[in-house]
Amino acid sequence: MLEATHKLVLAFITLMVGLVLIGTIATQANNVTTPISVSSETVNIAPARLAGGAINTSKVFTVTNAATGWKSTDAPNECLPAYEAAGYGAPFIYYNQSGDYMTKNTDYIVTSTTGSFTLKNVKNLNSSTSNTTTVSYSYCGDDYLNSGWGQTVILLVGGFFAIALLLISVGLFFSVAKDYGLY
Repeated sequence: MLEATHKLVLAFITLMVGLVLIGTIATQANNVTTPISVSSETVNIAPARLAGGAINTSKVFTVTNAATGWKSTDAPNECLPAYEAAGYGAPFIYYNQSGDYMTKNTDYIVTSTTGSFTLKNVKNLNSSTSNTTTVSYSYCGDDYLNSGWGQTVILLVGGFFAIALLLISVGLFFSVAKDYGLY
């Protein structure tokens, strides 16, 4: 009788601890396999303004979370940051002072590997006296897992952990049932 009680308590504790840990495991797996999105980062274009409001097209702007180190040389496209890579978070989006989308290669040019961009001397930018513009993009954090097979394995860990906990709990419950002659 005492052994069956111990098994029931162990099965219950295993199930509860597993339920608590599964969320943490899944969250961490998601954190290291998903690029981070930045929405509406402010860019002051005053340094690129010339007399009369025209734009100096040689002035280079760099986003706050530009790729450096291993992310600029060793990472897959989504970490370079290749803002236009399909399926990896938001592409690089540039807005003018009034919140209108700017057109890549028409209004601005992006260098994906460095996270920098230059502006073109176009009406959308030089017709306004405001110097506040915004960019939205995605990038990979320092703990980003950059290998495809590594991402696959880490995303499977949570599922296998859940299956293992379920099997342990079910096995202990069946052991208790057998001890009581229920099957």
